[in-house]
Amino acid sequence: MINGQTKVSDLTVADLETILTRGTSPDTGQHTATLLDTRQARVFLSGISKHALYYQCAHNRIPHIRQGGRLYFFKDDLLQWKIQNGWQDVLFSSQNQPV
Repeated sequence: MINGQTKVSDLTVADLETILTRGTSPDTGQHTATLLDTRQARVFLSGISKHALYYQCAHNRIPHIRQGGRLYFFKDDLLQWKIQNGWQDVLFSSQNQPV
């Protein structure tokens, strides 16, 4: 059961998928933070490649949640991350590094 005290780490994959599809809390019907899967996050991040997204997550450079072998992202966290990091610096970080 999902309530106001539920931590994301306590949710099952089924709970997360329910939140992804509904966008609202099943208990209260109120709008909750939008949770994105990897495909949705890539679209939100202006078409970042799958490899680049996984690379950023593997190096803890992007806010994410790993649950049940899958990655999830809060849309608000991604937006804040884009603003704080100057999006183009992050997108091309691997290309800006000296060889």
